[in-house]
Amino acid sequence: MDPSALEEILRTDSMMEYRMGPIHGDLNTENIRARNGEAILIDFYNTRVGPLVADLASLEVSAIFAA
Repeated sequence: MDPSALEEILRTDSMMEYRMGPIHGDLNTENIRARNGEAILIDFYNTRVGPLVADLASLEVSAIFAA
């Protein structure tokens, strides 16, 4: 695929509303607790509407760099 065509697809797709929604805004390994085999999210100070993949990306980076 031509790079400019791919850039156009990514640019226009990122504008679609279905890719936006409520996000935690600061999801990392420190903001997840476990109790009785269930994950519990804490610290909702930065909750907002944003890209739905933002929390997953943030959590993945946090997990990789957690010491």
